[in-house]
Amino acid sequence: MPTYPVRRCSAACAAHFVLLAGLITAGCSGGSAGATGDATPATRDGNWSGAELSFIVVGGKVAAIQVAAATCTGDDGCSATYPARTLSSVDGVVAFSAADEVARVEGQFHGAEQASGSLRLDDGAECCVVVTAWTASWQAPAAGVDGGSLDGGVVGGGGLGSVDWGGASLGSVHPGPSRVGAMPDRGQIAGVDDVQRAAVAILEEIRATVGVAPIRLDAAAAQAAQAHAVFYVDHAAAYAAAGLSPHAEDASFGAGFTGNNFAARMAAAGYGGTPSSEVMAFTGSASGAITGWMETLYHRLPLIDPGSVDVGYGAAAVGKARTEVMVFGAGKAANDPIVVWPFPGQTGVPKGWSGNESPQPPPPTSGYPSGPIVTARLPAGSTVQEHGIAAVGASGPAATSLPHVFLSTKNDPELAKFDARSVALYAEEPLAGGTVYEVWLEIAGASGSDTLRWRFETAP
Repeated sequence: MPTYPVRRCSAACAAHFVLLAGLITAGCSGGSAGATGDATPATRDGNWSGAELSFIVVGGKVAAIQVAAATCTGDDGCSATYPARTLSSVDGVVAFSAADEVARVEGQFHGAEQASGSLRLDDGAECCVVVTAWTASWQAPAAGVDGGSLDGGVVGGGGLGSVDWGGASLGSVHPGPSRVGAMPDRGQIAGVDDVQRAAVAILEEIRATVGVAPIRLDAAAAQAAQAHAVFYVDHAAAYAAAGLSPHAEDASFGAGFTGNNFAARMAAAGYGGTPSSEVMAFTGSASGAITGWMETLYHRLPLIDPGSVDVGYGAAAVGKARTEVMVFGAGKAANDPIVVWPFPGQTGVPKGWSGNESPQPPPPTSGYPSGPIVTARLPAGSTVQEHGIAAVGASGPAATSLPHVFLSTKNDPELAKFDARSVALYAEEPLAGGTVYEVWLEIAGASGSDTLRWRFETAP
């Protein structure tokens, strides 16, 4: 989290500190730090990110702002920590602002990919306040190796959106392709706020990336997710004392009980479909939660499953307790592609994974960390005959696969509970940075034998 050497002082105080994050001003004045120059409206929807905060733009408007946790130090050496928080009511378009009882954000767009402004954190009780400039940049959905991006729909001439992903998919069958249809215009849905819409917008971008049809934001599912998030943080101490799973609720804990499990809670909220799964995280932001889920195995699968047709999101924070909840409803899939993650040509893939998931996938021989989790949802009736992962050099991938864990429904009961068509593999050790890797799966099915083979690149 950002740490600011900012002190509480009188109105006459005007100390200044320069950090990598930008110009940090200590004092009682909350003057704007940044947001200068000519501005034009944001032309790119999606995720904008910076060290101090991140936000989602939907329909050309900031939908919700996720302020990072921050620490400051007072004159007498005391320190204070401001937890991460979400500002869900944002005013303005080119220039925008948002505030709650602790945080105030002012910002302005500078063209299509840059924004900046000021941030103030002050709850009136801590020994110090944070007054800082912030900057944020539009984050292109992980581009293919040919440099294509997802902005503007189907990418012509190869890369994301093409059948072979610009040469990053090399087998006889291919995932996706990505961008099977237009992103839906959610508009205003009764009972659903901007934070919930923004979270689903992040999920929609991921699903479009891998070629899965859009998912429906359901108001009843959102109500169930939000109610459970509130119940959890309101009774965090009771959960800890009882050792109760965060996915469960106990009516004896007190107010807000809506059902023992997610299916009961969705039904209580009026959801008329088939409840299928629930995932939870404890990060303080929608983007952090979804990023974390996508790095896991069991929590990733429902997010990119074509059979997940309805979704609801909720988040809440009380003191140090915070949670993000996403629930799904199952139905007839609008399309049925092969789905892989990391996707072909993806860059910036984490080099390793900590194993931080409950239930935890079977650990490598020497324990975690492992390489990143690779998953593939295969055609119905397929079986994997051979599998591997290797670094790609000048002469192609190594002849021998790296030692790795391979999971299917045949050897992983947890995987069998969710999806008979998905398999996973992960290297026994973290991968090298800034390196292209190739994954291969030799599969057999009703149509004969095929090869699913694709490449991705790790972060430096």
